[in-house]
Amino acid sequence: VARRTIGAEVSTNQGAPRGHLYVFVFDQAHITPGNEVRARQAVDRFLHTHVKPGDRVALYALPGPGPQIPFTSNINIPLAELVKVRGGLDRQSFVTFGDMSDFEAFQVLRGDDTMLQRILTRASASAAPSADIGTVDTSGATATRANSTTIDASPAAVNVARSTAKTVVSRADNETHSFLLTLADVIRELAAIEGRKSVVLVSEGFFADNVAPDVDRVAAAAAEAYAVIYSLDINRRGVDVSAVAPTGSDPFQEIQTRLESLGTLSAETSGELVLDASGRAEQALNRVVNASQDYYIVGFEPPASALSDRDRYRRVKVSVTRPGVRVETRTGYALRDPVKFADRRLAIDTALGAPFPQQGLPLEMTTYVLRGTGVGVQRVVMSLEADLPVATARAAKPADVVFVARDARDGRVRASGTDVIPLPVAVAPGRSSGRGQFRVQFDLPAGEYLMRAAVREPGGATGTVDRRFEVRALDGVDLTASDLIIGRRGNALPVRARSYVDEGISGALEVYARNPGDLDAVDVTVDLVPVNGAEAVRSVRADLLDVRRVGNGAGRPAQVLIPLSGVPSGEYVARARVRSRGETVAELMRQVEVVSGASPVEAVAPPERVTPKMILGGDLARRFVSSIAQTVSEPSLKAAAAQAQVGAWSNVPALLGPAPGARPAEYDALLGLAQFAGERYNESTASLDAALALQPNSAPTAFILGWAHLNAGRSPEAITAWRNAVRIDPTMTSAYLALADTYVRLSHRELAIQILKSGLAAMPKSLELQGKLDSLERR
Repeated sequence: VARRTIGAEVSTNQGAPRGHLYVFVFDQAHITPGNEVRARQAVDRFLHTHVKPGDRVALYALPGPGPQIPFTSNINIPLAELVKVRGGLDRQSFVTFGDMSDFEAFQVLRGDDTMLQRILTRASASAAPSADIGTVDTSGATATRANSTTIDASPAAVNVARSTAKTVVSRADNETHSFLLTLADVIRELAAIEGRKSVVLVSEGFFADNVAPDVDRVAAAAAEAYAVIYSLDINRRGVDVSAVAPTGSDPFQEIQTRLESLGTLSAETSGELVLDASGRAEQALNRVVNASQDYYIVGFEPPASALSDRDRYRRVKVSVTRPGVRVETRTGYALRDPVKFADRRLAIDTALGAPFPQQGLPLEMTTYVLRGTGVGVQRVVMSLEADLPVATARAAKPADVVFVARDARDGRVRASGTDVIPLPVAVAPGRSSGRGQFRVQFDLPAGEYLMRAAVREPGGATGTVDRRFEVRALDGVDLTASDLIIGRRGNALPVRARSYVDEGISGALEVYARNPGDLDAVDVTVDLVPVNGAEAVRSVRADLLDVRRVGNGAGRPAQVLIPLSGVPSGEYVARARVRSRGETVAELMRQVEVVSGASPVEAVAPPERVTPKMILGGDLARRFVSSIAQTVSEPSLKAAAAQAQVGAWSNVPALLGPAPGARPAEYDALLGLAQFAGERYNESTASLDAALALQPNSAPTAFILGWAHLNAGRSPEAITAWRNAVRIDPTMTSAYLALADTYVRLSHRELAIQILKSGLAAMPKSLELQGKLDSLERR
């Protein structure tokens, strides 16, 4: 499955492999020192023997200090941290008149008079003859009785014992409260990760008399995260040879009382309490592995009261009437705060950090490797398609896209980027959504890489797709070739190559050499072979173009057009063989789908009104305002620039104040931007013209001036301003695109093509300009 979805020619998040999610939690506050050793050893063996490559493991020791390892596929990380797990439970508390165990203190407060008398008797027996043993009179004042060897069971002595028990219980409750709060936070963070999580809680249990709300909080967090808690009881049940007096049944009664809390957590989450797991921890962990991963998800609408109190844990009972069927479910639910996942940046960061690809949006991705212009690096083009909602007048905001490419050996980030994908203008054939496309190029050295791309549509649905790919060294001394690119005219670098019988297959690649003369004897042949066949149905020799300089060597492009007349529809492989002097130096393949007929006419997006908010919220305007804030020193200008940086444009004019006689260009620029934000376009153009007169080489000022003119209905002036912007900064892609769109609206398609070609002459690698040019040339 991994080869099909992650390592295939086209990577997809649909049906991507998902292993188990294991979370090991050591309750250090409730583990007797030394008792954790066997559990650590069992987890060590479990990680070595049961964790598969597709599984993810997290390790926490609570409360700290101790390991805090989020989900990882590298088991060596938690293995190295296991030795740092330490037990910290002390069952005895030393008090003013002797010692008192946590269990004894709880029993006293539960009303166990037998335990109370035992404590008083023990304290009396252990008191020295000369010791002053305090008692409390009815007024609460301390009285002393010298040379006493007994403590009577007077009300005063009982009060002292009960007061001491409250102190001991309070300390124990504080430790338990701290642990449960931390555990709830850890589990709640798992809610952003899709899939069932098996939480293995290693503990000796705790007294739940006064922490029931905290236990409910953990159960609520588990319900949000779809976490199932398996509690491993590692209490020692043998005879305590170090005890100074017979203990009777107290240790076993204490264990039973402590385990009630673990049993509750497991029952609330449809998990299991494994008793006496210390000596058979491996078998207990095997039961976790063997737990069924098949389940149904039942949905229902919560009542209005649940929406008003989202933190409260609400119980739900699921029953069936079918004879012989037993249902295991969690006991209830709580509604998480929706603000957490409405946050755009948090949602994307969570998706990028999730252990498995998220399937909220169907995504497909592929890569193309070509020779780079620098030494030791190659050019990689990532092409991605996403199922996205169709743009409407109410929902035209683009989708966010983020990608991160890491070295497969050490996990270091080698390339990353953030951008947007415009929503499609029409649904895809046979679907209820459209297809959004995104392409980006970046440089990488030769090696193996893991890349994740995340797409979040405006409504909040998020999907991620993983890809494992190799970058070949294309700048060596030997003849090499780029990846084979298959596509139809106007749709270069597609995710999935699709060609139509009436149009044929267009293919291209480039052959590289250190010495340009080595490319003279190159020959390229492309065969079209059925996926399940061996014989080629078409075989065409490629046209070789002129040799050109590429980096520190040379390249020779090869283009081919394969006619498809008489070729049945279906899945094929285009196989290119590169030969030099009769020897095969490279063999490249790319899958292609052959479809009957001609390609459908693509829907064209209606002209979109570009609002001031869209312009001022773009990267170019934000960088412009940031540069102004760093340049100016006058207090009023700095205050106005600070408001502009956070988008509070209505505050800018008042902070600027009346125009001084000799004012800097930044004053008019900020004023013009604020007037543009307020849709006062005539005033804005006057202010921006003044700023441009004082600072004639400011390309951002000219760019925004063009939009102010256009929104005021003055297209010729807008074109002049944008042409001025590209004259000042020939790499301003936004200005070229604005010019092209305006020319198209004015029915001057040939001028739009001309300006895009001018932009490509300055920026030959710009995929945005190339894509726009391709779409215009197809019409």
